Amino acid sequence: MGNVIHTRKKQKCLDRTEDTTFRVWSTITDSYVTEELREKELRETVLSMMLEQTVATYFREIGERIELATRNGTSARHETRQTLDWDTERE
Repeated sequence: MGNVIHTRKKQKCLDRTEDTTFRVWSTITDSYVTEELREKELRETVLSMMLEQTVATYFREIGERIELATRNGTSARHETRQTLDWDTERE
């Protein structure tokens, strides 16, 4: 993902999580990609970032799979099938 989570505490050696804020650092751009967030906000933000990345990957891969199926009759790698009819389904 190229992101890491950094923390900052309001006081040194303070263990209370309510005094901790978080930011997401991008190792790709060497900059923060979020403002300061509390834990709940961080969880929601990181989840959203991961979902966006997953959807982008899916859309990139679906194009490749469609191209493979068009060329070989199937998106299964290293396989081909005839394209004049559908396969017979098991009952």
